[in-house]
Amino acid sequence: MGAVRTRSGRKRAVPWVVVGLWLAALVLVGPLAGKFADIQQNRAVDYLPDSADSTQVARIQDELPGGESSDLVLVHHRGGGLTDADRRTAEVLREHGPRTAVARFPASTG
Repeated sequence: MGAVRTRSGRKRAVPWVVVGLWLAALVLVGPLAGKFADIQQNRAVDYLPDSADSTQVARIQDELPGGESSDLVLVHHRGGGLTDADRRTAEVLREHGPRTAVARFPASTG
Protein backbone atom coordinates (compact mmCIF):
# COMPACT_ATOMS: atom_id res chain seq x y z
CA MET A 1 0.00 0.00 0.00
CA GLY A 2 1.50 3.18 -1.07
CA ALA A 3 1.01 6.57 0.52
CA VAL A 4 -2.19 8.30 -0.52
CA ARG A 5 -1.94 11.97 -1.23
CA THR A 6 -4.88 14.20 -0.53
CA ARG A 7 -5.50 17.73 -1.62
CA SER A 8 -6.29 18.95 1.87
CA GLY A 9 -4.05 21.98 1.38
CA ARG A 10 -6.16 23.08 -1.58
CA LYS A 11 -9.41 22.34 0.24
CA ARG A 12 -8.33 24.55 3.12
CA ALA A 13 -7.39 27.42 0.81
CA VAL A 14 -10.71 27.62 -1.06
CA PRO A 15 -12.73 29.13 1.86
CA TRP A 16 -10.00 31.70 2.49
CA VAL A 17 -10.00 32.69 -1.17
CA VAL A 18 -13.77 33.15 -1.06
CA VAL A 19 -13.50 35.24 2.11
CA GLY A 20 -10.75 37.28 0.49
CA LEU A 21 -12.87 37.94 -2.60
CA TRP A 22 -15.81 39.07 -0.44
CA LEU A 23 -13.55 41.42 1.53
CA ALA A 24 -12.15 42.85 -1.69
CA ALA A 25 -15.69 43.40 -3.00
CA LEU A 26 -16.69 45.15 0.23
CA VAL A 27 -13.64 47.41 0.07
CA LEU A 28 -14.43 48.37 -3.51
CA VAL A 29 -18.20 48.85 -3.07
CA GLY A 30 -18.15 50.22 0.50
CA PRO A 31 -17.57 53.89 -0.38
CA LEU A 32 -20.56 53.84 -2.72
CA ALA A 33 -22.96 52.71 0.01
CA GLY A 34 -23.20 56.20 1.53
CA LYS A 35 -24.33 57.66 -1.76
CA PHE A 36 -27.52 55.57 -1.86
CA ALA A 37 -29.00 57.61 0.98
CA ASP A 38 -28.64 60.74 -1.15
CA ILE A 39 -30.62 59.40 -4.09
CA GLN A 40 -33.40 57.44 -2.42
CA GLN A 41 -36.60 59.02 -1.19
CA ASN A 42 -38.96 56.98 0.90
CA ARG A 43 -41.86 59.32 1.39
CA ALA A 44 -45.34 58.02 1.99
CA VAL A 45 -46.75 60.31 -0.70
CA ASP A 46 -44.72 58.49 -3.35
CA TYR A 47 -47.15 55.60 -2.97
CA LEU A 48 -50.38 57.64 -2.81
CA PRO A 49 -52.54 58.70 -5.76
CA ASP A 50 -52.11 62.21 -7.16
CA SER A 51 -55.58 63.17 -5.99
CA ALA A 52 -54.83 62.47 -2.31
CA ASP A 53 -54.68 65.49 -0.02
CA SER A 54 -51.32 64.35 1.35
CA THR A 55 -49.85 64.32 -2.14
CA GLN A 56 -51.05 67.85 -2.82
CA VAL A 57 -49.63 69.07 0.50
CA ALA A 58 -46.30 67.40 -0.29
CA ARG A 59 -46.15 69.25 -3.63
CA ILE A 60 -46.77 72.56 -1.87
CA GLN A 61 -44.11 71.73 0.74
CA ASP A 62 -41.60 70.96 -2.01
CA GLU A 63 -42.09 74.50 -3.32
CA LEU A 64 -41.57 76.11 0.09
CA PRO A 65 -38.05 77.19 1.04
CA GLY A 66 -36.09 75.80 3.96
CA GLY A 67 -36.54 72.20 4.81
CA GLU A 68 -38.60 69.10 4.52
CA SER A 69 -41.62 70.42 6.38
CA SER A 70 -43.19 73.78 7.01
CA ASP A 71 -46.18 74.48 9.18
CA LEU A 72 -48.62 77.09 8.02
CA VAL A 73 -51.45 78.50 10.09
CA LEU A 74 -53.67 81.23 8.72
CA VAL A 75 -55.61 83.22 11.28
CA HIS A 76 -58.31 85.57 10.08
CA HIS A 77 -59.03 88.23 12.64
CA ARG A 78 -60.55 91.69 12.63
CA GLY A 79 -61.25 93.72 15.74
CA GLY A 80 -64.90 94.33 14.92
CA GLY A 81 -65.45 90.83 13.51
CA LEU A 82 -64.92 89.43 10.05
CA THR A 83 -66.67 91.10 7.15
CA ASP A 84 -68.16 89.29 4.16
CA ALA A 85 -65.08 90.26 2.14
CA ASP A 86 -62.88 88.73 4.84
CA ARG A 87 -64.87 85.51 4.71
CA ARG A 88 -64.59 85.39 0.91
CA THR A 89 -60.82 85.89 1.21
CA ALA A 90 -60.64 83.08 3.77
CA GLU A 91 -62.63 80.84 1.46
CA VAL A 92 -60.29 81.57 -1.47
CA LEU A 93 -57.31 80.76 0.73
CA ARG A 94 -58.94 77.56 1.96
CA GLU A 95 -59.81 76.36 -1.54
CA HIS A 96 -56.72 77.37 -3.49
CA GLY A 97 -54.00 77.62 -0.87
CA PRO A 98 -51.97 80.63 0.11
CA ARG A 99 -49.52 80.52 -2.79
CA THR A 100 -52.14 81.72 -5.28
CA ALA A 101 -53.87 84.14 -2.95
CA VAL A 102 -50.90 85.83 -1.29
CA ALA A 103 -50.36 88.17 -4.23
CA ARG A 104 -54.04 89.19 -4.21
CA PHE A 105 -54.37 89.67 -0.47
CA PRO A 106 -51.08 90.84 1.05
CA ALA A 107 -50.97 91.07 4.83
CA SER A 108 -50.56 94.53 6.30
CA THR A 109 -47.93 94.96 8.98
CA GLY A 110 -49.44 98.12 10.41
